[in-house]
Amino acid sequence: MIPNTALSSLDRVVAKYRSDVHHLPRGAAPEALAALEEHLDCPIPSGLKVFLSRHNGAHLFRGAMRIRNCSEMSFASEECPRVVLFADGGDDGVVWAWARNSHGRYVFGQWDGEVLTAYHTSFGGWLA
Repeated sequence: MIPNTALSSLDRVVAKYRSDVHHLPRGAAPEALAALEEHLDCPIPSGLKVFLSRHNGAHLFRGAMRIRNCSEMSFASEECPRVVLFADGGDDGVVWAWARNSHGRYVFGQWDGEVLTAYHTSFGGWLA
């Protein structure tokens, strides 16, 4: 049997590791999610909306990946008002975006400044 003190020490190490590697703030208020949908003039993809309701943005892997919070999400450009930038790849300069394809389904992929290259059909797929 493992003594409780050993488990509490392990719990502290795990908690410290998580806070050192990933920063996940509290979720967005329902009003912030509604305001974002109004600003975008379309619904937020369901998986991303669930994530934002739990964590309003995130800094993952010591800043190697940043998921933008509700107030930081933006359109890619005036020329591409349906492409929404939602994450950044740290030092790589990679920008991740989502949009609806010609069938009305959401796609998630890499934004190069002009073109969205779709890699995933859901936020969960992208996050994995």
